[in-house]
Amino acid sequence: MEKETETLTTFRLTVLMINCMLGVGFLVIPRYLTAILDSPDGWISLLISGGVILLAVFLLLYYFKKHQVKDIVEYSELAFGSIISKVICALLVLYFSTLIGYEAVAMSEMVRFFLLEKTPQMLVIFIIIFLAAYLAIKPFSTLVRVCVFFLPFCLFVVFFIFVSGIEEVNINNLRPILYEGFAPLYKGFLNTTLSFLGLESLLVLLAFTTSKTKKMRAATIAIGSTTLLYSISYIIVVGALSYQEVMTLTWPTISFIQTFSIQGIFIERLDSLLLSTWILQFFTLCAINMFNCCYIMKKRFSIRPFITCLIVVPVAFIVAYIPDDSAEIVFLSSVVNRVGLACLVGLPLICFLVVSIKKKVSS
Repeated sequence: MEKETETLTTFRLTVLMINCMLGVGFLVIPRYLTAILDSPDGWISLLISGGVILLAVFLLLYYFKKHQVKDIVEYSELAFGSIISKVICALLVLYFSTLIGYEAVAMSEMVRFFLLEKTPQMLVIFIIIFLAAYLAIKPFSTLVRVCVFFLPFCLFVVFFIFVSGIEEVNINNLRPILYEGFAPLYKGFLNTTLSFLGLESLLVLLAFTTSKTKKMRAATIAIGSTTLLYSISYIIVVGALSYQEVMTLTWPTISFIQTFSIQGIFIERLDSLLLSTWILQFFTLCAINMFNCCYIMKKRFSIRPFITCLIVVPVAFIVAYIPDDSAEIVFLSSVVNRVGLACLVGLPLICFLVVSIKKKVSS
């Protein structure tokens, strides 16, 4: 990991933000939403959530610009002083470590179900966490280049699969729209933030931007395209399988892909293609979160990235070891989701209010 010499262009910041959001949520959000809403209207909740999250990110950018801070380490120290700032940073490292463990165990569960049934699950978890740590201690520019290289390939595979399976969609499975009114959408909105889990990395990544980086444009493109991708995924999966069936499936997106095949190409089972490429997405996501830990520990505690990884890897491994089945993974996701939302919305807001009050009092 380098010092803060690497800068992010608007394009690279956009790519990193999309990488942060595309994880487990893409594969499970149709079941998650249909189970909560008991209707096929989840795509509306996703669109609303995307708009609200975009507003939250705009506010985050405003807070940082208003008080001229680069990252959450500086902001927390400016607001609360050195000691409390160290506590906050330690909790953030614990959160990112938990997020790595959650993503790793969710990926291993998916791999165990569909790809490597006889491979020990903890071995898969260890490999993904170890590789993420290896990438995180490399220069930041290396991590950025890996994300820029992998993301277009993953998105191409997803759109290719969706276009190939669009004939399976029955528009009647998405009707009637809002037959229970708008009330269920509120409940759905509170739970669709899982789709945008990972944006807390902005608390660190903004340190690598400059005045030339168009942060609001990057946020609009990243969150807008991710929201659109999630909504299209939901519409296609629910439209093909019906929301009643989706509620009973652990991995509905993969189950949808298994309902059709394409003859005459070198890969007929498209679910294997998606899983193989999506593992790369899990890897880059874990690497970004590992880098966040390294960055915070180095700037706040002056601990080298290698030592940080020696601390974070066992913590993430323990977190990944805790869930015994899919139900416990879902529970872990709900906990991580709520903490992540607090980190993205609550923590910057509190810092902004405290610093604003301190400046007003001192003046």
